[in-house]
Amino acid sequence: MTAPAMLVWTLNDWPKAQYLAQALAIPPQAWSVPSLFVSVGGPEINAFEAAERPDLGELGRGLNALAKLAAAAAHRDPWVKEHLGEGILAGAFHPVLEMSALVEMCERDGYRVVHIEEAMAGREGALPDDGLHDAFAPLRMQWMTEGLDDEAILARTLALPVWEERHHGAAFFLLSRPDDWSLMARLAKAEGHTAALAALAELVIGLAHPVLLKCFRAAAVEVEGAFDADQLARVERLIPVRR
Repeated sequence: MTAPAMLVWTLNDWPKAQYLAQALAIPPQAWSVPSLFVSVGGPEINAFEAAERPDLGELGRGLNALAKLAAAAAHRDPWVKEHLGEGILAGAFHPVLEMSALVEMCERDGYRVVHIEEAMAGREGALPDDGLHDAFAPLRMQWMTEGLDDEAILARTLALPVWEERHHGAAFFLLSRPDDWSLMARLAKAEGHTAALAALAELVIGLAHPVLLKCFRAAAVEVEGAFDADQLARVERLIPVRR
């Protein structure tokens, strides 16, 4: 019987997750914290009982939100599916253990541990599925060389046919740049490119972070039909938003 797989990673290893970390104000000093993905329903992870985990306050809440949302999105990545299958993923982090100790304990629990760099490198000839900003960097550089300004580049970016298929990676990038949200909303309304805004709404609602909720509502409230306004309101009632 094949051992169940576990994917281990840190923020330093995964550019797409770094976009989330920036949006959640997780400082670079915490980017080396070991994290993991496993398929729901696998063996228990005794490493989480082996070392006491401190209360990290706001940082801990940010890392928990990041792990949850990254796990929800990662199962769509082809290189994740190759190792963990099609099932729902659970994400977690351990702020005390070194990566080597975490791996050793998880292997004792019966997992076949795969590091994220190994998983991504295994897709020979393919770009890592780290989102629109990475995959389309050469195209964006070409537009800059042609003399297009930031607004024109963003408009072309929103028009690319990738948002429905792989919107999570692209939206992670947008999530880290709230200064662009108002401009994106205006372009979506004027030119009908609402798929990117819908993808961003999915992430913001999933994170339920008060600052991001407030920024998103300010940017997107005038774009009718681009997101579930009722769902956004329900989340806002559960998580007090600073006015």
